[in-house]
Parts: sequence; structure tokens; C-alpha cells
Amino acid sequence: SILVYTESSKGKIKKASLEAVNYAAEIAAKTGTTATAIIINAGAASLEDLGKAGANKVLHVNNASIKLATRKY
Repeated sequence: SILVYTESSKGKIKKASLEAVNYAAEIAAKTGTTATAIIINAGAASLEDLGKAGANKVLHVNNASIKLATRKY
């Protein structure tokens, strides 16, 4: 399986993450495997979006104690 780490912001999956899942799904189809997306602390609607983008499986880690680092530019 091809594993894709995905990110969300303000309740929505980032466009680049959806594109990465779609690309992984295309490669998986050509190589006879599957695409698996992993996401941390996302809403249920976001999980469906990953499936629509081509993920065969979504690994969802939901834990309020996990704080993702953010950078301010």
C-alpha cells in the first residue's frame, strides 16, 4: 500500500493533500496495490473527501492531546 500523510486546516483537507491522495491512487492502480491516507484530528466530512480523492483506506488518529506544530511566516 502507498501511504500518504494528509493535512487539514479549519476543518477542510488541504488541496495539496487531496492531490497527493489522487496521485497515490493512480500509482497504486498501475502497480496493483492500494492507497492509504493518514490524517490527524479531522472531522468526519474530511474523511469522506479523502475517499473521494481515491484513498482505499483512511487511518484517522483523533486525540485532543496531539497538537500539530504550526509555523507563522
